[in-house]
Amino acid sequence: MTKDVLYHFSFSKDKDDLVALFNDVKICAGQRFEFPTELDDNLAKQLNGICSQLNLSSVIGRTMRCNDFYEGNLYKILLN
Repeated sequence: MTKDVLYHFSFSKDKDDLVALFNDVKICAGQRFEFPTELDDNLAKQLNGICSQLNLSSVIGRTMRCNDFYEGNLYKILLN
């Protein structure tokens, strides 16, 4: 059975400096990876609606970012 997992989720509503400030940048094995922080407004509303149906707290704001726990631990290993 396939399991769907929401791994990375972030967005920004402003198009000026917020995109540059909150763009997710990761360095792995000496290479730089950038992940844009934009999310379609309709998708944000759909995700918020699903959270409401599941009785999960959610809010649509200006910026948001999640970092995977295991990925965060990888940073600790690589930086030590």
